[in-house]
Amino acid sequence: CADHSLCVPLIAQGETIGLLSFQNVTRERAPSRAYLELMAEALGLALANQRLRDALLEKALFDPLTNLRNRHHLDDALRTQLGQAQHTGQPVSCLMIDIDYFKKLNDSHGHEAGDKVLREIARLLQETVGDNGVAFRYGGEEFLIILPDTSESDARKLAELLLQNVLNQRIFYESHDIGQVSISI
Repeated sequence: CADHSLCVPLIAQGETIGLLSFQNVTRERAPSRAYLELMAEALGLALANQRLRDALLEKALFDPLTNLRNRHHLDDALRTQLGQAQHTGQPVSCLMIDIDYFKKLNDSHGHEAGDKVLREIARLLQETVGDNGVAFRYGGEEFLIILPDTSESDARKLAELLLQNVLNQRIFYESHDIGQVSISI
């Protein structure tokens, strides 16, 4: 720290997570060392707790395999979107998506290859939908996309584009071509 400054490290669970800095401190106005250490300990624990809360919230809302929002987050998002649609009178469309013959794929190529397919399909869904909607992993090999302000005909066009994008995507696992993957919407 510079002149007329006082710095105390913020340590929580043995890890330095920040620095508490006081500016324009003189010897006469400086708080006691014990007070500063107590304050730094309390702030360090509060920051560590916030980090933990953020990590737990992310785990609760996102699927770790696909990085899509998960089914728990879907309930809240759908409720919010339906409420907003009622308020504004705008449509909301949903696409329910299932990877065809996924069990056969897992049995033929193994679960790691199946995980690769799930990740690739999730990526394609996100890329295709872009900012027009939100993709969720519903469970297993099922996905759901919420499309706010989207009519049924526009949702159908997007579904057709998704089908085509998935059919055109070749997925490889450990340099083996898994073959064409298809989805039902």
